[in-house]
Amino acid sequence: MADVFNSQVTIASGATTSSAMDLGNRVLVGISWPAAMTLTAATCTFLVSTDGVTYKAYKDDSGAAITLTGLVQDTQTSLGNIITHFFGIRWLKLVMGTAQAADRTVTLRTRPAA
Repeated sequence: MADVFNSQVTIASGATTSSAMDLGNRVLVGISWPAAMTLTAATCTFLVSTDGVTYKAYKDDSGAAITLTGLVQDTQTSLGNIITHFFGIRWLKLVMGTAQAADRTVTLRTRPAA
């Protein structure tokens, strides 16, 4: 099994969008949510970028947003059935369905793409 790396992004208090993460030559395989995460609308979508400057909503082939639902505080979400969507993505931001009540640090789990 490939090495799994943990990296953090921050969602500022009052915000829904995280700081950016440069995935480099890695693929997103999971997300660990903190115990204090505000998850009133327990969904997460993604913004992606090729240059780390201009971000666009990340959608599948049908035009629907790639969305995680049913999120729970203090757990890890595996991206097993949608992992292939994240191959080739360089820059990534999380977009939560609810603004955070305080700064939140979210752990992104990645592994080498090759």
